[in-house]
Amino acid sequence: MGIPLWHNWPAGPPLALLAAATQFALSFSLAVTFSAYIQWLFDTGSRALSKFLNVVVGTNLTALGLLVGVHKIMGTTAILVTITPNMVMALLGSVAFYFRAQRATRGPENKTQDG
Repeated sequence: MGIPLWHNWPAGPPLALLAAATQFALSFSLAVTFSAYIQWLFDTGSRALSKFLNVVVGTNLTALGLLVGVHKIMGTTAILVTITPNMVMALLGSVAFYFRAQRATRGPENKTQDG
């Protein structure tokens, strides 16, 4: 909550607090809803590349659009700085999800005997 508050403070305390609260609410709700969304995107892909693009590009473009749109509506002044930490975490999380899910779908035939 500190980054949105700090970077939006020059616009005034009420707007800075609103931007920080908005980012907190968006981060929480996206984390909850996107776990089902990212799994659905993975499942809709037919090949590894399409699964990767669905998961990484699909979730991050959707999140970016939602974050920018809501922050514009709320009047956030420093949108890029406000959403960057969350977008970095979303990108890393979606890549990690893809590799974990891809590994899980390979089945036991590709696993070692001791693992």
